[in-house]
Amino acid sequence: RADLVQTGKFNVIERGRIDQIMAEQKLQQTGCTTQECAIKLGRLLNVQLVVLGSCGKLVGRYILTVSLIDIETGKILFSDKESCYSDVDIEEMTAKLVQRLAAALE
Repeated sequence: RADLVQTGKFNVIERGRIDQIMAEQKLQQTGCTTQECAIKLGRLLNVQLVVLGSCGKLVGRYILTVSLIDIETGKILFSDKESCYSDVDIEEMTAKLVQRLAAALE
């Protein structure tokens, strides 16, 4: 989140506010992890675009994936991934991916 905010290109909503809206709308309690849920939440928040991401570990490699989704059309406008082998490198990996995401908006 901090990396997204620091670009100056994203308006990031606090997690507590998102959780509140999800609870009010009785969306899944485990979080909004699917594209369909992100689109529904984006419509509730009255936003144009949503960034949806996931992070995982596969055979010793950390993998971060992000997608930029147009709420009106449901179209994925940008999708990319970055990986690293050390938890020490996760912040650098995240910063690189956010910079590419921000560049895609230009």
